[in-house]
Amino acid sequence: MNFPTRGEYLLDHFYTNSYAVDGCIVVDNFISDHKTILYKSNLNSVENAPAFIKKRIFSSNSISNFKDYLRDEDWIDVFDCVDTDGSMEVFLRIFNYYFEICFPKKRFKLDYNSKVKWIDPEITASSERVNNLRVLSRTYPPLVPYFKAAKQNHNTLLANKQKTYYQNKISQSPNPTREAWNLINSESGKFISRRTKNIELSINNSVTKDPQQVADAFNLYFKNAPINTVNDIPRQLRKAVGSLSTSKDSLFLSPMSKFEVQSILSTKIKAKKSCGPDDIPSFLLGNVASEISNPLTYLINLSFASGNFVVITVFITFIE
Repeated sequence: MNFPTRGEYLLDHFYTNSYAVDGCIVVDNFISDHKTILYKSNLNSVENAPAFIKKRIFSSNSISNFKDYLRDEDWIDVFDCVDTDGSMEVFLRIFNYYFEICFPKKRFKLDYNSKVKWIDPEITASSERVNNLRVLSRTYPPLVPYFKAAKQNHNTLLANKQKTYYQNKISQSPNPTREAWNLINSESGKFISRRTKNIELSINNSVTKDPQQVADAFNLYFKNAPINTVNDIPRQLRKAVGSLSTSKDSLFLSPMSKFEVQSILSTKIKAKKSCGPDDIPSFLLGNVASEISNPLTYLINLSFASGNFVVITVFITFIE
């Protein structure tokens, strides 16, 4: 290392038996007085690629069990807390307990035999490296040039692999012309059926495919949705909110109802399967909106009433 790693002092060292070193850099992590050392190597070997990966399975059966657990929970420990952070901690402990029961991490063997025939372990390793640098560069701006260079190299690798695969496939075919046209049609999607299928919709316990009836049902639903949402709010809450005095010099936060929280979880959060550091995909929150709306409503209104909001913890995921 040629740069100070703590204040003005060089206290940390990097030892490696590799001569293929492209450089080391030191960046501030804003977490401790020790700076982060990032080691970059130009080795592209995939001989030691992991054979297994751990992931969670979100099947319909496991999601149903998860909802049953949450529905049977009384959340009394959450409601007994008058401290916002303490109440949130209890909620997360209960939620994560059932989450681990229903969606435990399982080992799966990695299959490098992609359905796309020209995807090989070298491309897989390159793609993983680009993704890792993308995540790191958002936190450490000095890594942006490394990310851009890795992305450019990855795109070049993809183009060369694909070109070589198709050239070999055509040249080794008994009928190169037919093989070329088969590849063109396959890549352009010409063999995919483009017939439009009518939507099936259940209306008054009767399934219909008639486009006009389906369109009328959708129009009626969205026409009445605002009125139904207002009617779902308890009358007493509407009166309480309407009676609040206002001032141009003050900020007023109206209490939320569980129906509002449930609606936000179900409709405002994008139903994605990607996960954050907690391994919880956003689509799962929409599935259990009715089961967790009560404790979340209590937490939100407790924050409004006390003026103390939940402390947000920043997680850093280290990818091996």
